[in-house]
Amino acid sequence: GLPAAVFVVVHIGQVSYLAEILDRAGTLEAQPARNGETFRTGCIYVAQPGFHLLLHDGHMMLRRGPRENLARPAIDPLFRSAALSYGASVIGVLL
Repeated sequence: GLPAAVFVVVHIGQVSYLAEILDRAGTLEAQPARNGETFRTGCIYVAQPGFHLLLHDGHMMLRRGPRENLARPAIDPLFRSAALSYGASVIGVLL
């Protein structure tokens, strides 16, 4: 499998089925990100509507912090927390 975890942030409405769609469509397990949960390599984690997704010490954190660039979830908090926690061992992709 993929030797990394994948984190997805999409600006969507209050309900998201993206994790379920990705889980059915591909070979990697996909699920909504859950606060305090340890993430695993080979899995896709989707930010939940209304929460920023942050990474720290192998865990995911969901926070209601202020909107960034008019969005929550926003990619900026995820990228910042990943860079602070994992430095050169992380790759960020913005589509």
